[in-house]
Amino acid sequence: MMLAAAVLWLIMPLSVWIGTASYAVSGQEVSPRVKVGMMYGRPNSLEEKVFRLAMEHYAEEQRSLSTSFYSRPPVNITTIESVIDLNDMFELSKQLCFLAREGVAAIFSGSAAFPIPAVIQSYASAFNISHLTFQTGISELNHAVELQPRFEEAISTYIQNQQWTSITVVFDDFNTMQRVTSLIGTQVVSTKYVYDDHSIDSALTETKKSASESVLLFLAKNNTEALFRKAAEKEMLTQKYKYLIADLRMPCRKVHFDISGKINITCFKLVEDSSDENREFVRQWKLHYPDDADSTEENQLEVALAYDSFKVLTTILASPNLVYRDDSARKHPSKMCLSDKVTVAAHGTNIADLLLELQMDGLTGNIQFNELGLRRNYTLQIMDVGFNQTHSRIANWSDIQEEGSRGLKFETDRGGLPKTKASSIPGRMRITAVLSPPFLQRKAEFENEELYPDEKLNETHFEGFLVDLMNMIMEPYRDDINYSIRLVKDGAYGGLQAEDGTWNGM
Repeated sequence: MMLAAAVLWLIMPLSVWIGTASYAVSGQEVSPRVKVGMMYGRPNSLEEKVFRLAMEHYAEEQRSLSTSFYSRPPVNITTIESVIDLNDMFELSKQLCFLAREGVAAIFSGSAAFPIPAVIQSYASAFNISHLTFQTGISELNHAVELQPRFEEAISTYIQNQQWTSITVVFDDFNTMQRVTSLIGTQVVSTKYVYDDHSIDSALTETKKSASESVLLFLAKNNTEALFRKAAEKEMLTQKYKYLIADLRMPCRKVHFDISGKINITCFKLVEDSSDENREFVRQWKLHYPDDADSTEENQLEVALAYDSFKVLTTILASPNLVYRDDSARKHPSKMCLSDKVTVAAHGTNIADLLLELQMDGLTGNIQFNELGLRRNYTLQIMDVGFNQTHSRIANWSDIQEEGSRGLKFETDRGGLPKTKASSIPGRMRITAVLSPPFLQRKAEFENEELYPDEKLNETHFEGFLVDLMNMIMEPYRDDINYSIRLVKDGAYGGLQAEDGTWNGM
């Protein structure tokens, strides 16, 4: 008689370990049992809430499906929980050894800061344990995969497309900064390491004094927000300065400013807000955690990666190609855990191989890994943020390995205006014109002013048929794009000059 699947609703904190075993009763296979061990730095953490909701969704799926649909009975999950100081390497190592002695076969490390994922990876590698991490930058991903994509090539390609030169890099993360600056090379004129408000203020002051007008940011959310507050104080949130946020953890929708005029801030985004799965997840989250409803926006990436990691786990555990074995007899002494005997997972390699074969959809889009354990075939949205307190997608970066699919593709704005690498900065259109009444003429109050070469002039200074036409064309785009009129300095429409072969005018 088949035993029904039993799923315990349990706290799922920062790090999750999975160990498996299969048993037989009267010659019949029963539900495989999976040990889930948890380590987290504080109770009621964000990852805990996400995993708890994911566990509930998994339980509902198992209740709604008969075991006859499965090649094996559904997985039975139990847990081991611990709350430790994750900055205490001694306590962290002790807990890793304890969980290894329990015979774990896979591990999730969440949004813990470096070097915790690297420490966990060293133990996972030694004990043949598969490792899934939200972070990037682990040097050797043996039996491991990274849920968060490395997108240095997307950053480099966008910078080249926009023809950025004289770039200032502001960072609080050495690992990612070094990978990207190695790609953009000589375009970087200075790097600024920041760690508090004073260092951020100094970095902006030096940038303003220099010739650099392009700023590449590798900063955590709190430092990014602090930098933009300081930039507003220093009048550096203007069209002159271009900012590119190179950290997926900074939610694009959180970059808003109550200032006048236009600003140039661009960011990358992994989670598609409009997908049916994301809408349903947000709805469920708000039902379960009404007092923490904003977390899906404040920490969108961390929430999505945590949820997707659990889906990856349950997909692998349901695979007919996963071999469950009882490893309790395979215990060996370990120098890493002093004289303790720990289990070297016999099927750890099997799980790792299945992770590399995985293809599924999640909150972060298509989920696949290459032979190095890095995300592949993913898509990033490139967003302009802050223009009149709005944000909009201007392009996609695709890692899909198909002819004509990979690379940077700019969107067509609402109604058909292409956003490409034209000489204008995104959000601003420059129009060159010649004074020719009644098509274009100065308003009476500006009749005697020398208007060029000031690029800030617009319909407030001019009138005529051309101004009326531009206002009609631009009406649908008022929230995203403005325009300025620049008079030709020599007042000519343009012609070839016989004496030197050059062109004058427009």
